[in-house]
Amino acid sequence: CTSDSKACACCLIEQRLHRLETIVNKTLQKLTDDVTSINATLNFINGCNFAFSASFTGCSGPHTVNKTIVYENTFLNYGDAYDTSTGIFTAPKKGVYSFTFTVQVDISFSTTYTKLFTVLEKTGVPIVMTKDTSNIDQDDSSTNSAILHLEPGDTVQVKLVAGSKICGDKNNYNTFSGFLVFPLN
Repeated sequence: CTSDSKACACCLIEQRLHRLETIVNKTLQKLTDDVTSINATLNFINGCNFAFSASFTGCSGPHTVNKTIVYENTFLNYGDAYDTSTGIFTAPKKGVYSFTFTVQVDISFSTTYTKLFTVLEKTGVPIVMTKDTSNIDQDDSSTNSAILHLEPGDTVQVKLVAGSKICGDKNNYNTFSGFLVFPLN
């Protein structure tokens, strides 16, 4: 700006417009980065929906070794992480998962004393157990649950302990359920 007042005013307006344009562009870039980050988080969370619930309706045991209970009737298997042919849940994502299982035996299916011991295993390691015996009453059942940190590929299953027996029917007394509580990065 020299002596021409009109040119000086135009210069000042142009400088202010340039500063405003810089501020708007920086703000727009930050908002774009934030939207990108939010979309990535939503995609991560949407890819982490896993839940299953299944029942066992037959009889199994007693066996000479611990044997996986194959809960063959699924009520829900969202994300297909539970295998109805093996009875094994395989973690597809790293996260915190919740599992619950209930087992039952009816002594009318057996003419002798029956014990009911089961174990929830995480990748072959015992985590929690149930224990009950049919010695006075006709029906016995047990329930247990666990919240576990799982890595992709970790497995969770319920095993009938050697010498134990379970029996169920269409009423779905024997169940195994699990779901992802929250994913971890």
